[in-house]
Amino acid sequence: MMVRPTSRGWCIAANAVIWLCISQVNHNLMALFLACASLAVLIVSFIASLFTLRGIEIIRRPFDQLHVGALVNLPLECRNRRRHRRQTIVIIEKLLFAQNRTVSSVVASLEPNESRVVNRPVMPSARGAFTLRKIVIRSADPAGVFCREKKLLLPEAVVVYPSVEPLETLDLGEGGSLATSLTSNPTNAAGYSQDFYGVREYHPSDGMRFIHWKSTARHNKLMVREFERRSQLTVAILIDGVGGTATPDAPALHLEATLIAAASICNYLSRKTCNLALGIGGKQLMLLPPSPVAENWREAMLMMATMESGPIPLTDVIEGIVAQLPARSIIYCFSLNEMESLHNELAMLAGRGMDIRWYHASKAAFKSKLHHPLNTESLDRSRGLSPHRMSPALSMAQMLQ
Repeated sequence: MMVRPTSRGWCIAANAVIWLCISQVNHNLMALFLACASLAVLIVSFIASLFTLRGIEIIRRPFDQLHVGALVNLPLECRNRRRHRRQTIVIIEKLLFAQNRTVSSVVASLEPNESRVVNRPVMPSARGAFTLRKIVIRSADPAGVFCREKKLLLPEAVVVYPSVEPLETLDLGEGGSLATSLTSNPTNAAGYSQDFYGVREYHPSDGMRFIHWKSTARHNKLMVREFERRSQLTVAILIDGVGGTATPDAPALHLEATLIAAASICNYLSRKTCNLALGIGGKQLMLLPPSPVAENWREAMLMMATMESGPIPLTDVIEGIVAQLPARSIIYCFSLNEMESLHNELAMLAGRGMDIRWYHASKAAFKSKLHHPLNTESLDRSRGLSPHRMSPALSMAQMLQ
């Protein structure tokens, strides 16, 4: 809590000092009167400023998911708990992920017991996990002589996800585009085939012959074996993080381009029925085993939002997740480096019958500071398995098709 003079307050204070000096030098009664009047204004305004923020309450309101480059509203609710009208206030907050780091909002005078929602449009420019903490509110006395400032702690965790571009269709090989899932449940049920899917809690419609007794004893409730009704396609997304270090002069646009592509694929699959797996290198190895996309896609988006560049190569990601991928999986591989070892790893996966979709984003192709980052040109495939080169020239939908 702090009270300080405004520019008007400093002028009145200087005026009081000048008139006081004149009255002492010239023994002028009028000058003394003017000095006392100025001092009286300062004292009354100072006392009034102590009450300007009494009863003011700020509450964070719910807001939509945050994505880089997408305008979002971060609303606050401002309440006047007192029975007296309050002066205009200013709300200030520093947002490390926003394009403008400091966001200021002016709230017009509040009537007694009035609540008002303050809309704050913000453009996120950096992905990651952040914590909103301190909000500063400022107001002044009715004469505008003193400004009072108060700091409020309103902690809240915020995740800014990579930018997502809409995809109308996605080529998924022989199966074509996936059918839209009308529910969040996988299309599996106990007893439909001989392909084991997992164990789940017993339902009265399940046959007693499907009870899994070991799991029943472990969970102390009836559990049944679940078999696949029909085989589901598995889509894996693998992301490189080596060579994506950002500096003020050279931001890692090529890394952000791969994350936008991966997030767009993940967002598209969230409306479909399939299995999703994710592997990310860089600062730490992050692996998400294949599971129904309804269960995995939110965790996958969080992993992409918080990943950082580092020394763990894409080959380590492949080695960590390949054993969990079924045959005929579709693998979207986004690399920042084109090493011979990566060629060999992906050729090995292709030899096992997996559909490899390899995209390479080089640092040289993303020197431009264009925000819209993606598309591709096919490479000369004389080396066999080769990636598509990503560049800022075309749209991402064209690249992925």
